[in-house]
Amino acid sequence: MIKSIFFHSNRPNFIAGIFDYNISSKKTIRENIENNFFDEIIKSVEIYSDEVVALFTCLRFEIYIYSNNENKLRKIQNVFLENKFKVLFGKNDIINYLAQLCTGKLSEIIGELQIKIQALNAFESQLKKGAKLRKVFQTALANADSFRKLRNFYTNENYATIAFKIINDLIDTKLKGLLIVGAGMMSKEFAGTCNCHKEKIDKIFIAELNKKKSKDLKNNLQIKNVEIINTQQINNILEKVDVIFAAAGGKYKIYNHLDPLLIVDITCPPMFILENCPKTKIITMYDKDYKEKIDQVNNILKLRF
Repeated sequence: MIKSIFFHSNRPNFIAGIFDYNISSKKTIRENIENNFFDEIIKSVEIYSDEVVALFTCLRFEIYIYSNNENKLRKIQNVFLENKFKVLFGKNDIINYLAQLCTGKLSEIIGELQIKIQALNAFESQLKKGAKLRKVFQTALANADSFRKLRNFYTNENYATIAFKIINDLIDTKLKGLLIVGAGMMSKEFAGTCNCHKEKIDKIFIAELNKKKSKDLKNNLQIKNVEIINTQQINNILEKVDVIFAAAGGKYKIYNHLDPLLIVDITCPPMFILENCPKTKIITMYDKDYKEKIDQVNNILKLRF
């Protein structure tokens, strides 16, 4: 039986549904993306909403809503509860939650900065200036920034820097070729780490559909031998590559005659599929290897915080 929260004359106009990772797993998140579950949830609630923002990352799905209609709020609440979302009511609770979110306190990597950027992009891009939800987020962001500054609560670690740590641990020889798939935020972070270890890399390939993003990423790299390719050319250059770092969408099959040594795939869902590749190790952000490395990083950070 679904428990309904009592609405009254001083009803909250703001409601949020947080996909609860305590009762889910990363595998569940991946499966829900693949079967369009999250898209269907958005469609189910936006018809009752005056304003709606979906915050969607590889490990997070949250919906923030403003509605001035009590009956519509009830319907939104029921959709969330039926689908095992944690429900937040009222401006203050949502501001407090968003402030914690933007500090990185709720992140898998404690204190990471990317969640703040992702939340900022979601609220800025999905709402008009002056929207009520946007004002709520701006208040939460200001609170989060004050906390980070006061407590020095941040880390430069993220999924991309941890990916390079994994590569560094598993391969101790110089890389003849490194393929970066995607040229977004995580690929830029990864490129920055590559610059700190440029003596270990002979050549980098960048596979990205957006030519401007590719050029920007290439300009961020301090490695001389960098080649931009189209994503459709990936299979053509795999024999020249030891390691792949994947941070973009799409699906690619790798066959045994192309065997790179290692793939670190932080896309959601993972983009690379191996067929008869006994020499290739693939690590995704859903695997225990990744979780163990995150735990190592967090244990160091907890000493600071």
